[in-house]
Amino acid sequence: MAKVYSNMAKVYSKTKTLDPYNTQLLLGHLSNCLRGGSETSITKAIQWLQSLADCDKAIAAQLCQPQKLPQVRQFINLGYPLEWINLYKREQFQKHDPVVMHGIRSSRIFSWSDSFDSRECNKTLLDASISHGLDNGFACSFISPDHSQVTFLSLSKPSRKLDAPLEFAIDSLIPALHFAFSMSPPVTMTKLTAREMEVISWSKEGKTVWEISVILNLSQATIKFHFKNIYKKLEVSNRAQAISVAIAAGLITP
Repeated sequence: MAKVYSNMAKVYSKTKTLDPYNTQLLLGHLSNCLRGGSETSITKAIQWLQSLADCDKAIAAQLCQPQKLPQVRQFINLGYPLEWINLYKREQFQKHDPVVMHGIRSSRIFSWSDSFDSRECNKTLLDASISHGLDNGFACSFISPDHSQVTFLSLSKPSRKLDAPLEFAIDSLIPALHFAFSMSPPVTMTKLTAREMEVISWSKEGKTVWEISVILNLSQATIKFHFKNIYKKLEVSNRAQAISVAIAAGLITP
């Protein structure tokens, strides 16, 4: 917490780094994240960074036991292809992702290419990331004092350079994101079947049970059965909650 408030003090003392409008937005996002760390507050803060960076893909995640066997505790996906997310989870790429490994050891902002250059990269991971349009970007991490948790923010951006305002914004916000994630209960990372993914995805688009049954050429009873399994796996009781949890877990896009 001390580092979080220290970063807030830096924001106040270096407001010339950002224009007045974005300075106020940054302070607002810091305040909202520190109030309780709701999913909405975290998502809006990341979306603001995306607008500054002019990028349409961002991921924020918190890992437990990063030095041993990294396990995902929190995860928010804003724009990354779902095929890539599912592949990443299935292959457990976080165990040998050079960006993750670099972030576990250093909390400074760095480019993905720097981490690829400094470590032997898993060829399957590298080829898959390139095939999904994830050639380069920037990442930053915040490591808890006892090294039990690390929070990552990763932005897909072709350029190898960040301008000073964006770098300052990321550096200022990452401790607050870490605090917000730490105050939130772990997200459900249960894998849904391909059919369940189809059902929840169409539900997010506002389709009814009958409409989904027509689209997938299944009975309404079968669609209801899939919803029942989705609710159980995501530990929710209704469709709105299921969609919210699925988005937070990166299973579907907002």
